[in-house]
Amino acid sequence: MRKVIWFDASDSTGTTQFNVMPFGDGYYKGQILKDKTLYCKPFYGYRIFTDYYKRNLGVTYSEEMERPHYADGRTRPNAILLKDNEMPKLRVSWNSAMNDWGSYNYVSGALVAKMRALLPLKTNYATRFASPGRNRKILINGRIGLSHSREVVKRQRQLIIDTLQQKFNVQTTRMPRRQYLKEMKESRIGVSPFGMGEICYRDFEIIINGAALLKQDMTHMETWPPLYKKDETYAAFSWDLSDFEDKLRELLRDEEKAMRISENAQWAYEHYLYGSGKTEFCNKVMDILR
Repeated sequence: MRKVIWFDASDSTGTTQFNVMPFGDGYYKGQILKDKTLYCKPFYGYRIFTDYYKRNLGVTYSEEMERPHYADGRTRPNAILLKDNEMPKLRVSWNSAMNDWGSYNYVSGALVAKMRALLPLKTNYATRFASPGRNRKILINGRIGLSHSREVVKRQRQLIIDTLQQKFNVQTTRMPRRQYLKEMKESRIGVSPFGMGEICYRDFEIIINGAALLKQDMTHMETWPPLYKKDETYAAFSWDLSDFEDKLRELLRDEEKAMRISENAQWAYEHYLYGSGKTEFCNKVMDILR
């Protein structure tokens, strides 16, 4: 029996393409909102968290592309809402954790993954996990970019950067990747705020290099592999950033908790990359194709 399946590879729970829903049997996305009914309402910037930051930080978009309609009146795909009868089609596929983030960046990592798929030779992931240690000389890694054109994404990152610089004397400017990864291996805590999506490849770089991941609360979403377990595999702070400083100071005081988080995250991640989680991934693919 033939099936038509749509894979949405966009990087947030939002920015959907529900215009294809009537034509397929399944719509799979790496991360979706746990409450699917939320897809039946519009969000500012097409994402639940950009809508939140617009309402709470008072920022707006100025770009023409963010308007729900084209100049000729046609509705943009991102602005199309989910219908009640389409909800069963919306399911979770897998997120970008399944890429190789050991020594590659966003662009080269995707390219290497594509090359491996085409090569007739057996190839392995290059990701090697750095053991979390007690004697890391850098307390906080916060190398956070501000190149986003959308103010509703940039503002929350700027506020986090301001806190890191002013309250913790953390250097936040970008640096060459090799130097950045070396610094991460020497860091106890890695801060990874939302970008264009909730999930960021920085999350995986932090886990791989043995730091404790600190980011906004992720309990609103469902994703696979399930690497985001609040207070187990990452430390969470509120979307309004009201407790960001407190959560960071808590991790600095409680070294055992920071190590436990980084160790739990590495165990979970290694399970899906190198352990029996690989079979779970294959089973997930087969379930989608059945």
